[in-house]
Order: sequence, then structure tokens, then C-alpha cells
Amino acid sequence: MSKFLLAALLSALVALAGCGGSDSATSSANVADPSSLLMTVDELPKGSVTAESPPELCGPIPVFERDGGQTALSNSFVVGQTRLVEAVGVFKTPAQAKSAYEALGGHKRLECIGNAINSFSSASSVEVSQPKAIDFGEEGTLVRYLALDDKAKAKGFSDVIAIKDGRCTIAMLLAVESGDPSESDFEPASETAVDRLSDACG
Repeated sequence: MSKFLLAALLSALVALAGCGGSDSATSSANVADPSSLLMTVDELPKGSVTAESPPELCGPIPVFERDGGQTALSNSFVVGQTRLVEAVGVFKTPAQAKSAYEALGGHKRLECIGNAINSFSSASSVEVSQPKAIDFGEEGTLVRYLALDDKAKAKGFSDVIAIKDGRCTIAMLLAVESGDPSESDFEPASETAVDRLSDACG
């Protein structure tokens, strides 16, 4: 089990470990270009494809822009039944990044995400975890939305992840239609993403 899974206490699908990214991936990151902080399809597991990101209800970009951040949003990355979307905000000061990070975990936004998942999912109900601290960057949190069938059995889940480091904040939404929450096809790419954030923004 990865460091992230232990820290999250949830057997989370994505592991955002603080080491392991390649030098080539992190050397090109530059806070002057927020898109350079995003994952690329070349870093993803074999067989991954990109898909146009749907309109993201309750998305992080308005949160970042409210606090004066320069922003970038990835396409959806899809492998098997797993979909990942990443957004980054680069701010003038660490205080602004902190404000945006806290807003990502605000009650109204998390409630909005839960309602959206409930609306678009075939689940009978959606169970929401309390935010869990994860030990990456300066601060990190994970909230899990567990989709349940009519027998209260898990049939899929979505993880909402936020990490703040220096003047930057990353938001990730990872949705899984079904599968084992203890395994992650995206783990190596996620490790690289956190390395890149720390190198450029920390």
C-alpha cells in the first residue's frame, strides 16, 4: 500500500507521493506558464487516452480566479473505467494560494460536487467522507464520494483532492465507475505531478 493510501486512511485510488518524478518532467515546469504544471498524456499509463473535459460543475477554476490565480485545466484523461481531471492555480502570494486551497474544501463546493455525482450516477445513494489530511506539499486533503447500489454495496467512487505548495494549488478529480480503491493505474503520473508542483512552487 502506498504512502498516500496510508496517509488518507481511505485506501484512496490515487497516490500522490512526494518523490519519484523524473527530472525531465519537472525541469520544464515554470510558474509563469501554469499549463506546464499539468500532467501530460505521455506521463500516463499505457493505453490512456484524452477526452474533452465536460463542463465541470463546481469546478476549481472559478475558485482560483477569485483569488487572483493564473490557471490551467487539463483535458480528461481516461484509462479503463477511470477518468482524471487536473487543474492548477498559480498565485502572487502563498496567502492567496492558501485561501484558494481552503475554498476548494468549502462546504458549498463539496455539497455541489456530491449533488452532481448523485445526479449523473446510476447509484442509489452517494456516501461522502469527511476531508482527510494527506501529507503532501505543504497541505493536502482528500474527500471521497462513494457510490452505493440499492444494497449499500460500493459500485464506484470519486476522489476530490487538493494540494497547496508555495504559491500554487492543485485540484484533482478522479472518478472510477467500478474497481478496487486500493489500486491505482495513475499512481506514477500522480507522483510526478506532485514533484513538479514542489519543484516549481515550493
